[in-house]
Amino acid sequence: MEKIIRLQDAKFKLLSNNNNETSIFIEQYIANSLGLNDGDKHTFKINKENILKALSFTYSLQKSIYRKQDTISLDNDWFKIEYDIIINHFQTTSDYTVEINKATGGRFYMKSLRQSSGLNIRNFLIQDHFKIIFSNTTNNLKVEYSETPYSIDEESTNVVNEPATTYGLENSSNKKEILFSNENLRKIIFETFKYVKINYKESNLIKGYEIKDASIDGRSFKAFMLPKYFNTDVLIGLFDKEQTNENLKSGKAKTNRFLNEKIKTIDFENSYFTSQWNESDGRGLSLGNFNKYLTDVSNNTLEIIKEEETFLLIKKVNYNNNSHNKIYYGAPGTGKSHKVKELTEKPEQQGRVERITFHPEYDYSSFVGGYKPTMDGDNIRYEFVPQAFTNIYTKAWNDLDNDYYLVIEEINRGNCAEIFGDIFQLLDRTNDYKITPSKELKEHLEIELKDNSSIDSEKLLLPPNLNILATMNTSDQSLFPMDSAFKRRWDWEYIPINYSKEEDKNSSAKFLVKLSDQESFKWLDFIEKVNEKISKNDSLGMDKCLGNYFIKPENNEIEIETFINKAIFYLWNDVFKDETEEDSIFKNKTTYEKFFPIDDENGKQKVRDILEDLEIDYKASI
Repeated sequence: MEKIIRLQDAKFKLLSNNNNETSIFIEQYIANSLGLNDGDKHTFKINKENILKALSFTYSLQKSIYRKQDTISLDNDWFKIEYDIIINHFQTTSDYTVEINKATGGRFYMKSLRQSSGLNIRNFLIQDHFKIIFSNTTNNLKVEYSETPYSIDEESTNVVNEPATTYGLENSSNKKEILFSNENLRKIIFETFKYVKINYKESNLIKGYEIKDASIDGRSFKAFMLPKYFNTDVLIGLFDKEQTNENLKSGKAKTNRFLNEKIKTIDFENSYFTSQWNESDGRGLSLGNFNKYLTDVSNNTLEIIKEEETFLLIKKVNYNNNSHNKIYYGAPGTGKSHKVKELTEKPEQQGRVERITFHPEYDYSSFVGGYKPTMDGDNIRYEFVPQAFTNIYTKAWNDLDNDYYLVIEEINRGNCAEIFGDIFQLLDRTNDYKITPSKELKEHLEIELKDNSSIDSEKLLLPPNLNILATMNTSDQSLFPMDSAFKRRWDWEYIPINYSKEEDKNSSAKFLVKLSDQESFKWLDFIEKVNEKISKNDSLGMDKCLGNYFIKPENNEIEIETFINKAIFYLWNDVFKDETEEDSIFKNKTTYEKFFPIDDENGKQKVRDILEDLEIDYKASI
């Protein structure tokens, strides 16, 4: 059950107003489903990662925000206060208590009581950009958010639909390229499947497949299925030998079961695509389900639509400037770079990614380009040499049908003001900011964009299909502080530490630290205990915690030498060195040097002392 936060619910509005509500209205059927009554105090379960991501979204939303008639600035100080409240809240509880009161008209309203931590989720719910999702089975309360305001057309029937706000914004349109058409549903779906098979990795097309034994009128074959999309219906028949058209039919009516054209699938040469398609949005082999499949395999760029009596396969090219600048932040080793790598894996294989790492010596010419000496035969001459930003900029403008990515690792290790220079203005995607390039850059762009009518080479404007993704270790945030004007031009996503013990959901749950041939302990147990100690220390905080992949072992086994040289060194040098023994894992005046040599009397024994103090079992044999 979902509830969109509208003007009468939100603390922060998108238009100046005279409202100052303190509650969130919910429909009676939601209250009844959750068992809520007038005057109740009800406690929901909330999730720290979800709440932190919601806070980051509000902080990075590039819109004017109002409380009554006043424009509100959600600045760094506001973010820090709310962030600390959330962290403190989840150190003691994941409960969130509200008071329920009945309003006129049969509706209820939900008032956030003051939690002992000071947490109030209404403090960062913005009108029309947030939903609250209630679960009547787990008693969970979750918030979702969207850069595009939730509209009534997009909402499901179980969402409370208060009137959406009209902002007076012009509607942008998407370009739709027709790839091919056919009046026959079976043929358009088959041609589409062959198209995606050629243009996308087969491993993505068959993800989650199942194979079972089947038969047609007594002739056996293997049935290839994709249950996620088509339930138990057969998508492809896998045969031992080539089939005739008659062999692909069944029953007295000789109904075509498969199309008589081979399409090799998972090394089966004699594979035939089903012909059992229908035009509904229902279960099984329907056009609606095939479009859901297309959405996933094509990253929402392909769709089959029907115009009059003709089916069209369209490729959606987005000129709505949905590309974004996003910083993934968190403690060291949480998997920020891995997250970005997953997002850009396919584009990188296709040459649509530039990846760089900021560092203290990195500057504007390293980022954009500049004059450098080059050899012309035996002579030295100077010419403009483009760098990562300029390279991806021109590629994106010359190929607007595809998304491009500039990936910046460790963005806060460089001086962003110096590196971005005047390009900083282009990061504000809500305005068509254009800047004038330098003479040498302009001359380069005139060559690279000479046949491109979409952009004036005498001005710089970020392409609508260029995404800029960055990673940031919060423990390093003091290297080069970012000013608030720079920060607000980015979306922010917090990558939390994963403490799940389920190995299929958390690969670091498999990591073992090998202390000796007979002794080992779980890496996940160690970081959980150490991080608990760090996060409770007001002078340290979550920024200093160890992430799941602070150490990335081969074969899931961390050697004791690696553990001491990486984890122990970090904990001694960057975390606990200046802390009292009471607040430290290092007791009895232990210094880092006392871990060497790494043997049973020194390094290994010091590790055992830490494990015993943290109450971590290390006796079990590997």
